[in-house]
Amino acid sequence: MTESKYFHDNSEKFASILDAAVSVSAQTAGRMAERRVGWCTRIFARACATGHSIRRLLIPVRGDYGTTIDHASIGSLARGIVEADILISYLSENGVSDIEWECRTLIFHIHDCAARVRLFKGLKQEDEHRKNSETLAELRQRIGENARFKQLPSDAQQKALAGSLIYINGLRSAAEVAGWNKGVFDGLYNYLSMQSHSAPMSFYRMDDRGIDHKNIAPFQYYFAGLALELSSNSLRLATERVRRLFPDISDSATA
Repeated sequence: MTESKYFHDNSEKFASILDAAVSVSAQTAGRMAERRVGWCTRIFARACATGHSIRRLLIPVRGDYGTTIDHASIGSLARGIVEADILISYLSENGVSDIEWECRTLIFHIHDCAARVRLFKGLKQEDEHRKNSETLAELRQRIGENARFKQLPSDAQQKALAGSLIYINGLRSAAEVAGWNKGVFDGLYNYLSMQSHSAPMSFYRMDDRGIDHKNIAPFQYYFAGLALELSSNSLRLATERVRRLFPDISDSATA
């Protein structure tokens, strides 16, 4: 199979899965049976919006200079869809105790509040900085009283209190629960992340790969096709997870 065919086949598959996801999202958006379920619908709707952005990027850019495709942005957005599915999996996980849900929720709150503290400090918005700093102190006190939090390793506790932790056992553990092999996830997530951060891996070897943005190079087709394949798998799984949260929605709204 050529790189171009790989890209086009995955483009068609992605479009079909995206349409099914949008159908489910339209029937679940705004439904707040409970907070974590409501969060799932919001994250899922955002993933669908990201999918629409990817779909637009699949159209080659043509100009006087030549023809190209923004494979790097497709990869960056694909990472967002992968993350969305992992988070939906985390929020919809069964068998989690109330004490752990409280801990997970407080970790979310602290991450959000710590980010706002940094934002308003940087912008010199003193009132907002003070209010969020006070809230952050209260959240840290509350989580310190949580029995599940007390069971976490000391380094995880420090990360949670600093606002640098989102998942109670870390992203890789959450990815494994979502169905990923940890080693595969590490490799592919890192590969997509290189595009998001404009890291050396995203611009080294461009000459070797024939990337001049005058013509679409085989590598660009391959990378975009891989990103689409990962996006399709994650969006399909996310659709299934949200579908299970709302058994009353139409049977036609399936991926």
